[in-house]
Amino acid sequence: MRNQLRNYAAAGVGLTLFGIALYVIHGKLGQYHYHEIAAQLSRPQGLAAAMAITLLDYFVLTFYDVMALRYIKHPITYSRTALASFLGYAFSHNMTFLGGSAVRYRIYSILGVSAVKVAALMAFCVTTFWLGFFATGAAVFLFSSEGIPASLHLPFKSMRPLGVIFLVPVVVYIVTALIKRRPVRLRRREFTLPEPKLVLAQLIISSIDWLLASAVLFVLLPASPSGDSGCASASELDFFKFVPFFLLAQVIGLLSYVPGGLGVFEIAMILLLSPFYESSVIISSLLVYRLTYYLIPFGAAAMILATVEFLMSRHLVTRLAADFGKAITDIMPNVLALTTFISGVILLFSGTLPAAHGRMNILRDLLPLPVIEFSHFLGSLAGAGLMILSKGIQRKGIWAYYLTAGVLSAGIAFSLLKWIDYEEAIILFVMLLLLLACRTSFYLKGTILTGPLTAGWAILAIGAILCSILLGVFAHQHPILGLREALRVEYRNELWWQFAFDADCPRFLRASAGAIVVLLIYAITKLIKRY
Repeated sequence: MRNQLRNYAAAGVGLTLFGIALYVIHGKLGQYHYHEIAAQLSRPQGLAAAMAITLLDYFVLTFYDVMALRYIKHPITYSRTALASFLGYAFSHNMTFLGGSAVRYRIYSILGVSAVKVAALMAFCVTTFWLGFFATGAAVFLFSSEGIPASLHLPFKSMRPLGVIFLVPVVVYIVTALIKRRPVRLRRREFTLPEPKLVLAQLIISSIDWLLASAVLFVLLPASPSGDSGCASASELDFFKFVPFFLLAQVIGLLSYVPGGLGVFEIAMILLLSPFYESSVIISSLLVYRLTYYLIPFGAAAMILATVEFLMSRHLVTRLAADFGKAITDIMPNVLALTTFISGVILLFSGTLPAAHGRMNILRDLLPLPVIEFSHFLGSLAGAGLMILSKGIQRKGIWAYYLTAGVLSAGIAFSLLKWIDYEEAIILFVMLLLLLACRTSFYLKGTILTGPLTAGWAILAIGAILCSILLGVFAHQHPILGLREALRVEYRNELWWQFAFDADCPRFLRASAGAIVVLLIYAITKLIKRY
């Protein structure tokens, strides 16, 4: 009972931080139009450089596992180590450390590493991660002359006290590793500290990792001044001034319960970089950063896992791959649950945005208005349905599998019929292929209402709904929620019953209401079933 209360309390803290981030971003976005953000996203700065640095950083991350395997004295070929490392970090960056640990544990256990050694390996990797974070932070904070914005409400006005705080655990770790050769006892477990050469390697590799991670976002920011917005020249922000801001935002994001610090990290970066760039520039760069550093590697990792499962179903691999595929079968429902939830969020967000008028003009001559209206509304309902079905997918439910495949197929059709959104249709089609490739992972019978309504899923669902409404309000400039007075659409009750090819805001209102009703019905049904 106590652990359950602790989980709900942590979830509540995460949801509160997420809500505060949405509120502050709402205020920041009130100064801009939706089309200004879209224009920034269509011209990302340094995208090729960011992708190259991301590849280099994930290569550097493989040496975490190389060092860890040397620490536990269990040599494995680099190719297998690199695969385990890439999959582990791609998942942990998007699904918290526990998601990456599960993947890494499965892979290494298949490769013959005992459970005790896998636990030691993961502990070493976590230690290396934080050692580099504190070492890099100590270096940049101690020598940084930048102040901390008062809007962050931190007890320091300068970053130098943070540098001193960050330096303490680094010094303690190094000194302890040098002078204490006996195992260190923590509670009932003993840990042998690495040898000095390995400690030095930990410091170097992990510091390079953090510098590369910050460089990915830095190269996405434009190098030219912010124009006549009154901001400081962007040329004043060099890389060594940017790194303290990045690490400070990471501190705030890592202290939250939200996976990857989503939302919390972004708002911290907006506040820290606002003297140098307009908010629209920062937001667009952060969106591309999330895509480049988090989502693309995660998608690649999911494809690798799905490919192995697909090959396993046709018996085209060796005995080792058979064992590996069995482990992947246990992991894939969790992966596909996340991709199913993301597919639902994509459909939900798509239902809030205004149509591309060039495509809508094409549809005017091809389809009657009721088809477009129903496709738009049903697309959002399908998005809410996929979010619900993700729970059944995670529990390996066979009916959830078939329903998800059907809803994804319908979502593809709705995406094309509502305003020829072929980009969204392609993403959903890839998600569908991933699901179909993993048919053997789903075998349990039962309804989609089986299982508890978890706090983590509730937070994600509420966050998705809030984000979609905020995005729709911003895109359509809804005055009641206090954006700006120069309005594109003014709210009226009649909007709910307005049907026209160019009636984007009414479609957004109806779609959002429909999705909320579907999720409420699901939540109420779960509560009734429980009691």
